[in-house]
Amino acid sequence: MEFFSLEICFQHQSISFSRLHALNCLIMPLKSRVDAKRTESERLQGIVLFHISRASVLYIFTV
Repeated sequence: MEFFSLEICFQHQSISFSRLHALNCLIMPLKSRVDAKRTESERLQGIVLFHISRASVLYIFTV
């Protein structure tokens, strides 16, 4: 299964598309230490919250 991400940033008026091998390919953009025991869904939740806080929308989908 392959993961893809599509980010729409309203602040910079940009769109970016990335191919990921797994959700853990996304670096958790949080100030706190990344807990290696986090599940992919917990990691994704943190990533999505980060993107919402900087006025962008992140879509993760699989093929």
